[in-house]
Amino acid sequence: MKHYFKCIALYFIVFTSSCAQEKIPVNALSGFETEVDSLMKVYHTVGASVAIVKDGKTIYSKGFGYKDLEDKTPANNQTIYGIASCSKAFTASLFGILEGKGRLSLQDKPKKHIPELEFYSSEMNNSVKLKHILSHSTGMPHISTESSAVLFRSENKNDIIPRLKHLKPQVGVEEEFIYNNYMYALAGRISERVTGQSWEENLLEFIFKPLAMDNTYANVFTASKNSDFATGYGVKDTIPMPVLKEDFPTRDAGGNIYSSVADISNWLSMWLAKGNYKNKELLSKSYVERATGQQQLMNTDTITGLSRYYGFGWMNSKQKGHLKIEHSGGISGYTSNIVFFPEDHLGIVVLTNQNTAGIAFAITNNAISRLLDIDIEPNPNEPYFSTIATIEDPNTDTVINTEAPSTHALENFTGAFFHPGYGTINVTFKDSTLYATFPFTTFRLQHDSNNVFIDYFTERKSEVMGNFLRFDFQSNSENQIDYLLLNIDNPPVAFIKQ
Repeated sequence: MKHYFKCIALYFIVFTSSCAQEKIPVNALSGFETEVDSLMKVYHTVGASVAIVKDGKTIYSKGFGYKDLEDKTPANNQTIYGIASCSKAFTASLFGILEGKGRLSLQDKPKKHIPELEFYSSEMNNSVKLKHILSHSTGMPHISTESSAVLFRSENKNDIIPRLKHLKPQVGVEEEFIYNNYMYALAGRISERVTGQSWEENLLEFIFKPLAMDNTYANVFTASKNSDFATGYGVKDTIPMPVLKEDFPTRDAGGNIYSSVADISNWLSMWLAKGNYKNKELLSKSYVERATGQQQLMNTDTITGLSRYYGFGWMNSKQKGHLKIEHSGGISGYTSNIVFFPEDHLGIVVLTNQNTAGIAFAITNNAISRLLDIDIEPNPNEPYFSTIATIEDPNTDTVINTEAPSTHALENFTGAFFHPGYGTINVTFKDSTLYATFPFTTFRLQHDSNNVFIDYFTERKSEVMGNFLRFDFQSNSENQIDYLLLNIDNPPVAFIKQ
């Protein structure tokens, strides 16, 4: 690989074993830090932390930029970031640990542990097993379940259980990979029923303490009390701006862990040691093989013919002939990437306090290219990063499109609209503006055509979703509005006026 920056070489010890493990090229990290600094400028990134594990030892661990831009507090290897969906491997590992203790089996049906749980059909009830929940192969859809967790957020994590009966699957069990935070939230609830303690308590007892992950938390508010907590940022006109914390209790187990690269290095060491940490087994070798294996096909590249698979909280693929296990994550204000190459005894973690951006992957690929001495083609879509949109005046009038006017006056669209798989939408009319209020937030509605309205934010919220909703109000035979169709599934979901 050709390097474009020169600086004093960073020398480190190459650890080997009697098994003749692959050596890291000498001086592989020469110029790495200069390139990371350069990438962060391109992506308008405030802070990032990187750690590298080789042969069971952390050989590199460092922070870049700031954990807080206003105070100019430097990031370091103890800085705490949201790891988002990288949390899934932790939730799945609880099942591996509990299985090892004989308290559940991944072949169990969820109903064994939550008797009141019912899926959409008896076929699903009879087919879905715990392993399907962990491998995103239940057939449950992504958009509708995300909407249930986000738009209809609830402080009661168990509220997802009665909703599931009313959420239609997209395909049959094991027919297709469909990424689903809601199912991982269900996994969290199952772990709680098995142990009698919370998901957070389970993680602390079974994973965080055994791995000496002392600065890792399963709650953003607890994590933010730590002085090493990193403020999350988005980008507005190329300028980093703080964003609100993400708090959606009913999808917690899918992405609510906050950690540092120092702590994640211990996590990686355990996986590279096939479930052992400091000569003590945390996960069985059998579980590690299944979790990092090929449980569900994700996709196949039409050019190379190479396939990606999902295991239990991990993705499995090949990169230039090297077996690669990884997971990435994005949550309001943070983007993360954790990857390890079991055959090369190498692990890399990159955590950033930037909202939905390619920076974590760019840094990871730079490190992989150096450490494995392979060329990685740049992503043609880089650099990408989410921008913070300007919120218009929430009191802006709802103006009717005269070329395709609505059939009713605006005040006739008001009321409470309900669906048992989600909850209630309250539509109100005030001072010439139509509003739709969800548990998540209140949207201002603007007329599109006929009886269709589109959404606009009225307040700054966590950077978890953009504007995409279409409210299609429907009339009955008496020309009264009696339900609305919302595009959070295909076909749109009908919310009945109460």
